[in-house]
Amino acid sequence: HGRFCMEGNQNFMVSCEIDGSYLVGKVINKFNLENSTYLFTFYKDGIQILRSDWGEDDKLQIEHMGPGLYQVKVDYKSHTKEDFKKSEIIELKDFDYYVNQHPSLFIDGENITSTLSINKDANLKTQCYLLRYGTVNNRTTSWTTLVENIWPVIDLEGGVYVAQWFIKDGPIKVITFSEPLLYMNPELKSSLIQDIKQQSSEYTPPRILN
Repeated sequence: HGRFCMEGNQNFMVSCEIDGSYLVGKVINKFNLENSTYLFTFYKDGIQILRSDWGEDDKLQIEHMGPGLYQVKVDYKSHTKEDFKKSEIIELKDFDYYVNQHPSLFIDGENITSTLSINKDANLKTQCYLLRYGTVNNRTTSWTTLVENIWPVIDLEGGVYVAQWFIKDGPIKVITFSEPLLYMNPELKSSLIQDIKQQSSEYTPPRILN
């Protein structure tokens, strides 16, 4: 699917994209549109779902409403002109169309590995992030067709990891996560053992009354 509408004024185009759980409308190629204000209208299956107020922001995102056909219309006005443009219509399909099952994350010898099962009949691209306690620890830097990523454990600190996969289908980008994985490197293992020993030595059993 295309994302841009290029009718009329070539200096003013509108894009419509899905980014995870968000529907994003953007004004692009804004030559000669300085001091303009914009009004965004979002549609799902041809029905208006939200109309914004006038404002200077040239981008607006809202939570989408699940599978369906989406479109964004942007009205703009300046001191000299008023006009509007609509984006192309894009289709968000059911999640199962993109991903067959949630990704795995497991320790495989000297590596942590994540695999993803996607729809091979669709022209999908992927990126993968490895998160440690919710913060990006490692990531791929480009969109590829890879469905497996491997990280040597020697490069990783101990902690709880999750693989976050991005699947791109043109202007549609869906996101999925693996189950958490606890990786115990030697430092973390030693620290936990010390904590357990200390707690055991400080433990006083409760007094049992006869």
